[in-house]
Amino acid sequence: MSKDTLIRLAQGYERKTALSPICWLIGILMAGLVNVIIWSGEMLYIIILSVCVIVSVSFFFKVYWYMLKNDPDRLHSEKFILEHQKLKLEAEKNKKPAISDGNDDVMETEYKEVEE
Repeated sequence: MSKDTLIRLAQGYERKTALSPICWLIGILMAGLVNVIIWSGEMLYIIILSVCVIVSVSFFFKVYWYMLKNDPDRLHSEKFILEHQKLKLEAEKNKKPAISDGNDDVMETEYKEVEE
């Protein structure tokens, strides 16, 4: 591949979710496991790769559960997150918070239009 092609590929790359790298790891390990089973058949390699796959899958579910509980927005794509932040900033730029009713721990912030 030429240098220009690599640069264009690198610029267009975006990670879909925070879990994408773990999914790639699991996919590569599974491909290796299938190849070892088909071509080699040695039990030692099969056991080692199987343990790696099991550990990776359990790590995936632990990270997924942690993110689901603590920061569910990270499970969305990066493009979605950036668009969401952009919309929030535009909304805050055009509006100001309303007066609080004293119940700040439960109340969601309400916004009113700012007249210019």
